[in-house]
Amino acid sequence: MVKLRIDRYALAEIVSDKSVLGALLQTTFSIDGIHNTDLLLERLLERIFGLMPAERGAVLFAGRKADILDSAAFRSSPPDVNMDVALGAMSERTGIIGGNGKNGSSIICVPLTVFDSVLGVIYLDSSQPDAFTRSHLHLLIAISSITAVSLEHTRYIERLEGENQRLHEEIELEHSANLRIIGDSPRMQQVRRFIGKVAPSDSTVLILGPSGTGKELVSRSIHQNSRRAAGPFVAVNCAAIAGTLVESELFGYERGAFTGATELRRGKFEAADGGTLFLDEVGELTMPMQAALLRVLQEREFHRVGGTRPISVDVRVVAATNRNLEERIREGRFREDLYFRLKVVELRMPSLAECREDIPALASHFLQKLRYIRVVSGFSSEARRILTAHDWPGNIRELEYTIQSALVLGSSEVILPEDLPESLLTSKPPQAASGSYYAQVSALKRSIVERALLDANGNHAEAARTLDVSPSYFCRLARDLKVDMP
Repeated sequence: MVKLRIDRYALAEIVSDKSVLGALLQTTFSIDGIHNTDLLLERLLERIFGLMPAERGAVLFAGRKADILDSAAFRSSPPDVNMDVALGAMSERTGIIGGNGKNGSSIICVPLTVFDSVLGVIYLDSSQPDAFTRSHLHLLIAISSITAVSLEHTRYIERLEGENQRLHEEIELEHSANLRIIGDSPRMQQVRRFIGKVAPSDSTVLILGPSGTGKELVSRSIHQNSRRAAGPFVAVNCAAIAGTLVESELFGYERGAFTGATELRRGKFEAADGGTLFLDEVGELTMPMQAALLRVLQEREFHRVGGTRPISVDVRVVAATNRNLEERIREGRFREDLYFRLKVVELRMPSLAECREDIPALASHFLQKLRYIRVVSGFSSEARRILTAHDWPGNIRELEYTIQSALVLGSSEVILPEDLPESLLTSKPPQAASGSYYAQVSALKRSIVERALLDANGNHAEAARTLDVSPSYFCRLARDLKVDMP
């Protein structure tokens, strides 16, 4: 085993070699102007393999712990890394060549050093004995020294770009984020108190409730009020990802892990390192993925698809679902151990129908948020009564879309009942007088639907043809009018 401690004097002597200097200049040209870490490492390894008799190679980055190295890129196939050598090269800032790699292979390893920091190592091996010479070691030390500077610069740019993107996303969500604090109903006050108690801890949180109740906004509020607020917030809709792709989406994959995996990709868990990962619709995960998620929550580490080394992460998980997980457990479709691991702290979001007193404030909030469509001064008293009386099966999301539609279709200085969707008008507000215009219109529609059903002997499709409407619309209209269907 040959070691060469890397300092400025050793480096100056190495670079004075003309052959080393020429190879160094060519390597510099090949990576110049690249501001993508994965592409830079790919070009680096491609250049190194053109200069050295290596069969396998990898760049390993220093992990959060002193004894952990994470695979950042590899070429040909992942080498069976001798961790004693790799960690020794880092800690001692020493280039190493030798013939005692695992399985008797020849190895060469040099640290990636920038000023007082060590980013990781370049590690090469070969099945041929004594494949690497001192000249190879000198060359790799020179390449690593110049590459480390470019690599640190590229990673710094990526961190700035990531932070810039995160800030833009938070600005775009500013109005939506305010939704968390709108409403003074008892249930919304409970939600606020829950956020205040849970945010400072690192406990896993499970948020339950119907779709459109603001589960993601609550999770963002928990993140923004936690010690992780400066870290990333990464949201994943588990229901929107094909089952075969969930693993690579969450955990990432190594280059060559499967057909089409042409480069290393980091998953959502790595993207959320130091911050919060929001798993929406977690009840839609397949059983194998539930087992994988359980292991990450317990061990705080995982493997990329096609990877051999564990990757440690510091992530707080907030999960949400509109499913009844206890029922899915009884059906054998959700793991009970994962359920209890997720519900360390649990919140049930109220439906909008449970917080009717908050509807006027929410509606006014959306008028302000959507003022880029049209500016109005408010709602007529009749429109406000209709909004408050509606059951809102789509909850807050449906309310927002309703206000948006009213702003697009209306033309007066206030939102009028006729600006609202028909489904709201067919449900008579309880405060409305029985002889009011809208009550009479609703009663007339109901009688028409009931007569059509009677004439058709209860046949929905026949009744729809009689009224010249589609069967689906007829059924929806009957349901909105609360007509008894045979």
